[in-house]
This record gives sequence, C-alpha cells and structure tokens, in this order.
Amino acid sequence: MQDDIIYDQNGTKVFLPAGKAGIGAIIISSAKADNLSYFTQPLAVFVYQNVQYKIPLRFAYYNGRIFDFGSGLEEGVFIMPAIMDGPSGQFLDHQGAILYLNKRTINSELTRHYLMGQDNEYVKLAHSEDDLFVSQIKAQGYLQSNEDFVYAGGGIRGPIKIWKITYPENITARPEFLRTSGGYAELDNLTFTK
Repeated sequence: MQDDIIYDQNGTKVFLPAGKAGIGAIIISSAKADNLSYFTQPLAVFVYQNVQYKIPLRFAYYNGRIFDFGSGLEEGVFIMPAIMDGPSGQFLDHQGAILYLNKRTINSELTRHYLMGQDNEYVKLAHSEDDLFVSQIKAQGYLQSNEDFVYAGGGIRGPIKIWKITYPENITARPEFLRTSGGYAELDNLTFTK
C-alpha cells in the first residue's frame, strides 16, 4: 500500500500503515437480473501484524458501469474477463479477474479515460484499437464489443487508445515541462540500443 489507511469500523479506528499492511484478498459477489450483472460492495481484506481487517471499498467498475456504493474507502475494483484453465481446457470467465484501484488511481485521468472509457470536454477518444489477442476472442464471439480488457497468461491485455486534447484557454503554460533537456527531462543522456 502506498498510503496509510485510517478507517472507522463500527466506532473503532483501524490504522493500517503504508508499506507494512497489505491486501490479502478482495471479496465480491455478483448476481444477474434483467440480463445485467449486479455486485455486492467489494470488501478488501487487509492484513497487518497477522490480523485481517475487512474494509468495504466504495467503487466497482464492470462492463461499462460504475457501481458507487456511497460509503467505504475511496478505492475500488475494475472487474474484467479472464482466460482460465479448467479440466477440459481453457475457458473465458467474464468476471474472472479484478484490478485493485487505490485512492490515487481510482480518481486518475488514466483510470477514467483508459480503463473506464469516459470522455470530458477537454479529452475525447480519437482512436481505439483492440489488442490482437482480444480482437481474436471478440471475432470468435466470446467477448462483448465493450469488453476491451482481458487477463490472460499472467498479464492484462488491453487496447491502444489515442485521445484528442483540447486545452482550456486559461491553462498556465509551463515551459520547463516541455524542455527536452535539463531538470525535468534529461533526454540528452539517453542511449538507444537494439
């Protein structure tokens, strides 16, 4: 964990220090109704000094929908399909893997635009191209068109996405962030090899 977690659990303050506590599991259940999947609020099982703490997470994201449970840690999970091994070979589980999103990540532009596919007035998706493996699974009819990420072979397979950025007029230009050498970007010292 990158940050300390302080959580009030039934009137008792739980303190989990960064770098010393960790996540042992995520507990989440799903049900299907009206051809839609619904989820229980995810519980993160944190472990610190051999003691488990089950703390609810506020968000879950699945198949184009954000589930906001209104309470819990300001963190969440991204639920995606996974290729699983079974007794008769491999199969696709549409809810087979999750990506834990801590409080910094859940609210980041990367998560909003890349994982969740959200645009805003300044950032609009200009191009999206499926990963080759994901494209092949879609062509065989195993994935829905909006399922862009798959956990397979020990890693996440996801699309290439390119956005068009429209900068607001009141944005402050910072020339030091655009330099190709010096304090922020030591590009002069890079060597590329094959």
